[in-house]
Amino acid sequence: MSADTLHIDVGAHALGLLEEPDRRAFEAHLAACPACHEELGTLREVARMLDGVEPITDGWQARPETRVS
Repeated sequence: MSADTLHIDVGAHALGLLEEPDRRAFEAHLAACPACHEELGTLREVARMLDGVEPITDGWQARPETRVS
C-alpha cells in the first residue's frame, strides 16, 4: 500500500471500514503522519455526530440548480 493510498484511507478508518491488513498498515502510517492524525480526529467527530442519523428516503428532491444531468 502506497503512502498516497494511506492518506486517503483516513475516512474509511474513521468509519471502521478498513479490512484488517489495511487497518494495520494505516495505523502504522498514522503513528508518523501528523496530518492524518489530525484529520482522523476531525472525521471521528463527524462520524460520531452522524451515528444514528437515518438516511433521507422520501419527499426530498434536490433543488433544480444542484441536480446532476
